[in-house]
Amino acid sequence: MGIHVTLLTAFSAVNRITKSADAALRGITFLGFSDGYDDGFKAGIDYEVYMADVRRRGLEAVATAITASRDNGKPIVHVVYTTLLPWVSRVARDLHVPSTFLWNQPATILDIYYYSFYGYGDVLNERKISDPSWSIELPGLPRLTGHDVPSFLLAPNAYKFALPLFKEHIDTLDEETNLKILVNSFDALELEALQAIKKLNFVAIGPLIPSAFLDGKDPSDNSFGGDLLQKSNDYIEWLDSKPRRSVIYVAFGSNSALAKQQTEEIACGLLDCGRPFLWVMRRKENGYNPATFEAFKKTMLQEFEMTNIELMAHFLGIEVTQSGEEFLSPKAGGGLNLSGYSNSDWGRDLDERKSTIGLVFFVGDTAFTWTSNKQAIVTLSSYEAEYVATNSAVCHAIWLRNVLKHLSFLHELPTEIYVDNRFVVALAKNPDSSRKKQAHQYPLPLH
Repeated sequence: MGIHVTLLTAFSAVNRITKSADAALRGITFLGFSDGYDDGFKAGIDYEVYMADVRRRGLEAVATAITASRDNGKPIVHVVYTTLLPWVSRVARDLHVPSTFLWNQPATILDIYYYSFYGYGDVLNERKISDPSWSIELPGLPRLTGHDVPSFLLAPNAYKFALPLFKEHIDTLDEETNLKILVNSFDALELEALQAIKKLNFVAIGPLIPSAFLDGKDPSDNSFGGDLLQKSNDYIEWLDSKPRRSVIYVAFGSNSALAKQQTEEIACGLLDCGRPFLWVMRRKENGYNPATFEAFKKTMLQEFEMTNIELMAHFLGIEVTQSGEEFLSPKAGGGLNLSGYSNSDWGRDLDERKSTIGLVFFVGDTAFTWTSNKQAIVTLSSYEAEYVATNSAVCHAIWLRNVLKHLSFLHELPTEIYVDNRFVVALAKNPDSSRKKQAHQYPLPLH
């Protein structure tokens, strides 16, 4: 007969899972309870209040599921629970059902939390961790710096509710007589971390990914069978069009909210690396019209060969919103003139004697795009190197003006590009300059 699994979670998750789960899937029963957000999370949720509601309603739901299974002659014989739900084990214990904690993150993370609660709290605090020179070597773990520790240990933190729950997890585990913690990891990855704290008794069962992407034994097992958030439908086709192992994948979880500056910095880094990327982000709810956005996306992808148009607002550094049934239009505000700055060194590359250019463009007072890269040719003087850089700036400005035009940022005036070399300025203004004619020796259209 095998094992029958009952999955108990909030209705908001059950509704998503059952819609996409295989209808022929056997051996699994889905049970749900109301967490107060049956249609999904809403913006501005107070997570501390929410987790208190989940505890109150979840305690009742778990107890009901266990007792109902007994009454039906098919008792639940073991409970597996996951992160942020430490109270589940107490309910199970009170009803004389054994339970096991599933930690769905690396073992190293739980080790760090454990040490922060027991024995190392005085050194694993926000004030010390934020010091760039700070580092620590915890038992069984490699030396860690501030960038290596979980952000939950830092303040301020929008998810400060989580840290007490992690401590409650560990305190609850101390009450277990036959303790085992299932960890989403494997020995070859974290052998030392899995053995660092003997009393926790980690059992590695990972990586928890479908068989098609792990060992290939079951090619049909290529999905977890449910998405808690609505997903795009065209990313697989896009991924298939790219070379293997060429795409950078970026995701920060279902609930993480990046600050505007963080998003802009990440976007700039992805653009500068020159690699195709897939960034998982939630679309803004206010003023969003899927049909209009998709039409706009298609236009921009075709005309400008962009790989992720949903980041357009962050690429440009300008807040945009939908206006009626037009594609996108800028929010109210003035001073949105496009201007650029261009510069170059001369022959700094000692191997090829090529120069490096630097460009930055502003919309109003906002620097929204910049680049620094080696020139494709060797120039014979500093003014020629700066002239090549200026040419690149002009080409970039033309492209940007076309992009901004599609966003309803119309620029009737010429775009000013600032250069700090008077010979380049004179060269650009005088088409008959003898110096300019020398540019014909280079295999690029410099003017």
